[in-house]
Amino acid sequence: MQCSMSGSNNKVFAQSLACLGKVGKEVVINASKSIGNMTLSTFNDAKTAFVEFTFDHDFFEKFAIDGPNECSVVVKVPLKSLLSSFKNIRNVDRMTVSIHQTGVNHLLQFKSMCKGGMGKTYTISFEDSAIQQATFKDSDSFNRVVARTSLLNKALDHIYGEEAAISLLDSNGIRIKSHYQYVDKNMEYETLKTDMAISLEDLDDLRFLGLTEIAFAVREMKALLQFCDANEILSCSITFGDAGEPFRLSSEGTDESFFRTKLIMATLRAEEIQ
Repeated sequence: MQCSMSGSNNKVFAQSLACLGKVGKEVVINASKSIGNMTLSTFNDAKTAFVEFTFDHDFFEKFAIDGPNECSVVVKVPLKSLLSSFKNIRNVDRMTVSIHQTGVNHLLQFKSMCKGGMGKTYTISFEDSAIQQATFKDSDSFNRVVARTSLLNKALDHIYGEEAAISLLDSNGIRIKSHYQYVDKNMEYETLKTDMAISLEDLDDLRFLGLTEIAFAVREMKALLQFCDANEILSCSITFGDAGEPFRLSSEGTDESFFRTKLIMATLRAEEIQ
């Protein structure tokens, strides 16, 4: 497999890996010849959050995979090693990514052509992997919130704990409040709690069935929203069913960007929130 990219797409690709690095320790790269795209995905350690980036073939200057039309390349690479290849990405004019498998040698190679004519090559060993995916049923997701990415990103900036709760209200909008599970009562006394409301007028869309309150970790959600905000993805949608079932945060780039991203995360039930 070999693909190449240039310009602002180098930065987008690097930022997607940086986002994945805030969630998991390994990234699975899946390049499909029949579909004509590449996905980068990772799970967190607890397997409660899954983040995936999908890059269409038009995102790349070149996208080629040897073999029959139905073939695909699926490899697993440590994110810590991979991120080292994308330091000083703003000085890179063009980058080529290639995967080589010869006998026992399994190598993922990044070649960067930098400003001023300097070339750099990074080579990382990889493991063969199965395609990884998180379970999410669209048919059970009867609650939906669509909002500006910048609005959601700023709202979560006020949540300092490890978890947050989001409440869907009637026709007024949504509430986001900090949620903590205390072991020591003294910690509860010292903790700042945040509760904010986002009115219906500030949302692009709101669909709900009854009053639903869910709790979820904010770290992974913040990482993805920061990526979307930095890359001018204007809106994101959150869809989910009952509390205790996974929710999905998804977004799309502009028509010229040819990439998409999503986060699927486990939630807690109402009794677990209490």
